[in-house]
Amino acid sequence: MTQMFTELLDGDPTLVFNDADRYNSRSADGTYSSNSFEVYIAATCVDGDFADDPASTIERVDLIDEAAPVIGRYLAYDDFAVLDVACSNWPVPRAELPTSFAAEGAPPILVIGTTNDPATPYAWSQALAEQLSSGVMISYEGEGHTVYNQGVTCIDDVVDAFMVNGSVPSADPFC
Repeated sequence: MTQMFTELLDGDPTLVFNDADRYNSRSADGTYSSNSFEVYIAATCVDGDFADDPASTIERVDLIDEAAPVIGRYLAYDDFAVLDVACSNWPVPRAELPTSFAAEGAPPILVIGTTNDPATPYAWSQALAEQLSSGVMISYEGEGHTVYNQGVTCIDDVVDAFMVNGSVPSADPFC
């Protein structure tokens, strides 16, 4: 990050653009190897309540900036404002949310939570695992939004054993 900002301040955006392309799965020829951004927009608009909210994120930037003075304004413009526009124009009605997340009768469901997840608070993962009638909490003490297949052997082993053999840990391994 330091190198990226240093180069950017020196007028060289190459590393910034390379990182942006890698983040967005953009290849050197300009094609994209995934549609994860489109999936994110679709899932958020259909499952969320952005279109139902009468006040837009843009109208609330000052409140967001006050609540999170270091990054609030930038995150509001970067993500939430995009979702406001996308979801307010989304052609499909929002799905009705379930009244229960218990998933009665479902086989075990692993819920992986990272203690310092910047996008999904760890407490939400814990709450979901508790609400699911067959929820199994798998915790990772660390940083990042997703942890499976990111080189954390403890997590990978538990998930792989579950997916391949149906093995369910008897307790949270707290990796």
